[in-house]
Amino acid sequence: MDWARTRGCFEEASKVIVEAKGKIVKDEEDKIRKIIEKFESKSNQINQQIKTLQTSLEKLDSDMRPRIKHQNECLAKAKSELDSVKMESLKFKLAEICTLTVEKSIQTENNDFECPICNEIPDEYYCCDKCANWVCQKCKNKIDKCPFCNQNLIELPLRRNKALERLININR
Repeated sequence: MDWARTRGCFEEASKVIVEAKGKIVKDEEDKIRKIIEKFESKSNQINQQIKTLQTSLEKLDSDMRPRIKHQNECLAKAKSELDSVKMESLKFKLAEICTLTVEKSIQTENNDFECPICNEIPDEYYCCDKCANWVCQKCKNKIDKCPFCNQNLIELPLRRNKALERLININR
């Protein structure tokens, strides 16, 4: 057996294997490089889309803030107007109750027109917004609470009831 020849074949085969491994490694590196390039390209596209969406969102946010503020202002105004209408409705109902009370009093006796505190017939009548009972001006200035319902008159003062005064003057 010729060792030199076998050794030469062995060395040649080793070179071929090393070259084949090098080519395989190079091919695999090229494949990996292409995959990385595709990944980076996709990543850049996605990052660009994210930036575009963020810009759009910021624009929408800046466009919507004034609209939302305006809507909130409109809602607050509408609520205030509704509260005002409710208050006027309550005042109207109260005046109606006072008027009905006076009409009943007119039909029964004249002493129903006397102030329930001083028993005088006054020229001006002041009504409690809570219970609709009334007192004269002189007694109104002496009390801090409604004598009938204990409503604090500093928080909710008595109001002059001109409708009651007109009804009483008609029947005098």
